[in-house]
Amino acid sequence: MKLFKITTVKYLSILTLSCTATHAQIDTVSGFDEAGWNADDVRDSSGTNITNGTTHDPATGATLDATQVANQIDWDDYVGSWGNLGGVRFDTSASGSQKSTLSVIDTSTGFIAAQDLLDPSFSASYRWQNNDTVAAGVALKFGIQSVDYGTGSGESQEGFDAARSGEGTWDLVLVYDPTNNGINSTTDGRLYTSEVTADSKFFLFPQAGSSYFTNTYGADADSIGISAGSKTLAEWQALDIDGAAAGTTTWGDLIFDGSGDAKVSNVQFGMGSGNDNATTTLDYAEISFLNNGERIDFVDAARYDGLGTDSADYSDSSNWSGATPGSTQNLIVDTTGTTGLTVSAVNQETRSLGILNGTTNLGINSGSTLTLNSAENGTLSVAEGATLNVSGDGALSAGVVEVDGAMNIAVSTALDGGADPHPQRDGLSPTATSRYGIAVYGGGELTLQNGADVTVSQNNLNAGVRVGDDADGTATMNVETGASLQIGNDTDYGVSGLTSNGFFTVGAWGSTGIVNQTGGSVTLTDGSFNLGNQAGTGTYNLSDGTLTLEGGLHSLGRNTGSRAAGSGTLNISGGTMTLRASTNNGNGSYIFGDRDNSDTDGSGLVHQTGGTIRVEGSSNLYLGGYGSSTYNLEGGTLEIGGNSLKGFYGSAGTNGGSYDFNLQGGTIKVIDSNLSTDVAIDLVDIDPTSAVTTSVVDTNGFDATFSGAINGDGGLVKAGTGSLNLQTSDRTAGYLSVEGGSVNHLSGTTTTGAMLIGAYPSLGTDSNGTFTLTDGTVNVAGPFVYIGSGSSGNNTGVLNIDAGTLNLGSAGAPETRVDFYNGAFGSTGSATVNQTGGTINKLTTDGVFHIGNQSGGTYNLSGGAINIYGDNGMVLGRSGSSAGAGVLNISDGEINFFTGTDLLLGGAQGTEPLTGSGTVNQTGGVVTLNDGGNLILGQQGDGIYNLDGGTLQTGGTNRIQRGAGSVGTLSMGGGTLRVIGTALTVANAVDIELKAASNSTIDTNGLGATIGSDISGSGGLIKTGLGSLILNGNNSYTGATLVSNGLLRVEGSLTGTSSLTVESGAAIGGSGTIGVFTSISGELTPGSSPGIATYSAGLSLADTSTSTFEFISETTDLADRGVEFDGVNVSGDNLTIDPSATLALVFDLAGSTVDFSSVFWDSSQQWLLFDSAFGTIVSGDIFGDVTVSLDSQGQSFATTGGFFTVTESNSDIYLNYVVPEPSMYAALIGMFTMAWVMVRRRRK
Repeated sequence: MKLFKITTVKYLSILTLSCTATHAQIDTVSGFDEAGWNADDVRDSSGTNITNGTTHDPATGATLDATQVANQIDWDDYVGSWGNLGGVRFDTSASGSQKSTLSVIDTSTGFIAAQDLLDPSFSASYRWQNNDTVAAGVALKFGIQSVDYGTGSGESQEGFDAARSGEGTWDLVLVYDPTNNGINSTTDGRLYTSEVTADSKFFLFPQAGSSYFTNTYGADADSIGISAGSKTLAEWQALDIDGAAAGTTTWGDLIFDGSGDAKVSNVQFGMGSGNDNATTTLDYAEISFLNNGERIDFVDAARYDGLGTDSADYSDSSNWSGATPGSTQNLIVDTTGTTGLTVSAVNQETRSLGILNGTTNLGINSGSTLTLNSAENGTLSVAEGATLNVSGDGALSAGVVEVDGAMNIAVSTALDGGADPHPQRDGLSPTATSRYGIAVYGGGELTLQNGADVTVSQNNLNAGVRVGDDADGTATMNVETGASLQIGNDTDYGVSGLTSNGFFTVGAWGSTGIVNQTGGSVTLTDGSFNLGNQAGTGTYNLSDGTLTLEGGLHSLGRNTGSRAAGSGTLNISGGTMTLRASTNNGNGSYIFGDRDNSDTDGSGLVHQTGGTIRVEGSSNLYLGGYGSSTYNLEGGTLEIGGNSLKGFYGSAGTNGGSYDFNLQGGTIKVIDSNLSTDVAIDLVDIDPTSAVTTSVVDTNGFDATFSGAINGDGGLVKAGTGSLNLQTSDRTAGYLSVEGGSVNHLSGTTTTGAMLIGAYPSLGTDSNGTFTLTDGTVNVAGPFVYIGSGSSGNNTGVLNIDAGTLNLGSAGAPETRVDFYNGAFGSTGSATVNQTGGTINKLTTDGVFHIGNQSGGTYNLSGGAINIYGDNGMVLGRSGSSAGAGVLNISDGEINFFTGTDLLLGGAQGTEPLTGSGTVNQTGGVVTLNDGGNLILGQQGDGIYNLDGGTLQTGGTNRIQRGAGSVGTLSMGGGTLRVIGTALTVANAVDIELKAASNSTIDTNGLGATIGSDISGSGGLIKTGLGSLILNGNNSYTGATLVSNGLLRVEGSLTGTSSLTVESGAAIGGSGTIGVFTSISGELTPGSSPGIATYSAGLSLADTSTSTFEFISETTDLADRGVEFDGVNVSGDNLTIDPSATLALVFDLAGSTVDFSSVFWDSSQQWLLFDSAFGTIVSGDIFGDVTVSLDSQGQSFATTGGFFTVTESNSDIYLNYVVPEPSMYAALIGMFTMAWVMVRRRRK
């Protein structure tokens, strides 16, 4: 203990005492007689009252023993004091009779009316350290001059001879004892801050040896003294002095009378008698009616007393009241105004330096170092209201920086946290391994400026930074451009595996802390980065520079036990925060929302509007801890890869944890390796009144797999090469745009307002994207799907559908329009859909399925189904400001048009320019136009349907049409046109072409079809299916014609075909001209009920053939041939009739008037059936089988009494009806026998 102090006497500034104030914020007391503080009521171990010569109001007979007083009230250095500047120590360790008291006295007017102690604004706060294991800490006492105070007759001091110093200034004392207010310690070294208010409990004592209040008012042990117990001030006010339940006088009448007569005259701190072996240290105090409530700091330091603001020599003892700065000397600057200090020595040592008032500019010259003795926890501190600026080209070395005011550092600084653990920050264990090199208190602000190169580390120990160390105001640290802060060094020193880790805490133990980083670099190696720790509130604002967390376990909002929840906020508007592995401790983990499971869990908020959060390698980012957390990625980028993006930490998901990951304008960028995550993501549209908020996933050449739910109304853009895989959970989005790489939809359901694939880039000038639907369902709610589209740029889009379902609109809300654009609006890139499976449904009424809208578009269908519903159908090649070219390639699968929807090739609207082109290339699969849907070829441009395979199904009147365009062609190269629903008619304006080396099929399917247009080309035609195919045009195709089923009616001409074959079971008819040799194994039905069929290249009737001739009236006149009965004209080659061929005679056709009972049948008749101009070949019988129908009246031919014969004459074939006379039977039999003998006739 030091017996001699370098002191400067000052006077206390109080509310009612007039004196000159020299300190704005802190009143420092470094020894007796400073600022009015002195010994008061000090007793030695024998109980003798002792003084130091200036003791307040010495008692009668007190002993002058300055040395012993100084032993018992000693200004001393100790670890834990504010600024490491020491405090005043009270020592009663010799015996229970010792007593040590320090006080400030106003004997003339009193500090304050005692009544004012009841005011809610009254408060006192003092910080103390318990240095023993047996007693509570220092007590706070208020000496009161009661209403009865005075030395006159009847007054409390009448005849009183003070037995102890100070007692002459008061007659009652209120004592606040921490023991009776829930604060005590049985552990050496604990620090406490006692908070005293009107609601705190006090003891009330009279002067020692005074019986005035007992004699005058009957006060007894129940109403005064230790036995009365501690009470609040209001309780003392109401208590009767004599202890009676209904007495006449209360303590309030004497102390809190309201008249102002009762005064506070003395304020004391000390240790009372009875505290054997008790030692405690007082650091500082704040009392609302002392020094304007500002801090009274008890320090063991030399005070700066230099003059002026010019730079003074730091090492000059004359500036420090004669004290020489050194490793054991504390220094303080507490003058108002500005002070300049310059360090020029190579190694200028000081124990601790405190700036308590005013502004101090501390310059450290090049080559110089200011060293604050770390072995004694050397500390650089600045008090509330004071400012310290540290600059220069030199260096600062210290244990700790403590900031309660404003401190600006712009020099190289090394901090190690000190040799001894701080009892509050580091814990009470002497072997504690943590140290804090920087501590910023509430109201303090530390700024690391350009040139500040700060390291916080200590070998074999863990060193850290704490911003926010108490609940008084907000602590702030700023890191500016050009500054750097390194916390920890990751060096393994082999001490129980300990590395020198770093710790960074913002807002701890109920405090509020803020870090503003506008530039520079901050690096934390291992340890923990905690924002809002243990009931604190912490905020880190990063707008530029770098924040790097190497290894360690970090928490945003943290709490253990039952404290109030901590709250952490990380705001990033610029710069980069990096989480990566450290050399010795490996990967780091950052938990948003408390990493510890406790009674009251902390909460975390990340609000990123710019900059970058980068998670490297296998370090982990946990979005959810045991508390609640929110990550708003509103701008900037989250760079992450591998399995690093995680949901809940540990078992937080089943222990009350919750998180919201709001992707609302920012970017997730994949780095290092493929990303796989199952986190839940909310896509947020932050302003529904403007454009949809766009968020981005940039795979950056890697792949990303999202298995968690994605929900919201914001937009999502996929950028960068590589794939984004969506699986497992369901998703919703305002829109989905693939501008780079690919999106693979593997499972689940995705519902999006719009979908863009390689279209309308939002991130650059071009868009190049692929979307693959592998499984699951994609619902596009509106208003469009764009593939390879855009009014500018080179935009290339590919949609692959392998399985699953793509719904355009909703069956439940068909009025909501959704348009599908495969290539649109002038894009110079390409648009392609490849469908190998799955289903795409256009469910909206007005939506249009576009392929090539004012741009190029290709749709390749090789499997699966396209279902088109609604009023508007599919358009290929629509034109507008630029030409459209749509191509639909069908090799398998099916396209179904429902409810009258159309397939338009080459434009859509009559107002379009005639420049578009639409082409269907069908080599397989089935295209079905149901319910009145039309195929329109060349609507406003060129339309070509290449039916080279597969089946085109349609039916109804005029369902295949020609539009206003220049080309409208149905080109058949091996495919099948199949009639469904009702009979089909094809407009005569449609160009139908049969391609070379192919045989195409028309399947009338039992319904029939009429083709009014000409069929050209060099391919062949196959007629299948029941029902009639009527050819009204002049058909010039040159391939073979095969009728395998149903009826082919040629009403126009069939002149170019290489052959015409009618298979058994099929039929050919009509009144047109067939210009090819025709071989019939089926049925010949000439005419058009009736009519004349013309075969200009010969005709062959096989043994299985049936020639059906219709008769509707009773006439044989050649003029009626083809009108009233059928006929066949054969030329160009022979008519060949197999003898087994059948002739069917039909008389009961609708409209027939044939009546077998009429007189017509009473005589023989003859009809010309075949007019053969080239020749006729028959062998044996001509029509070995002849069948006859009933007549129009339903009568059998047997009723006529005659019979039919077929004869050949001059190559013509006649039907004879014979009614024989009885005498002629024998002759007729002979004649008929001769007619039935095979005859070869010459050509006509």
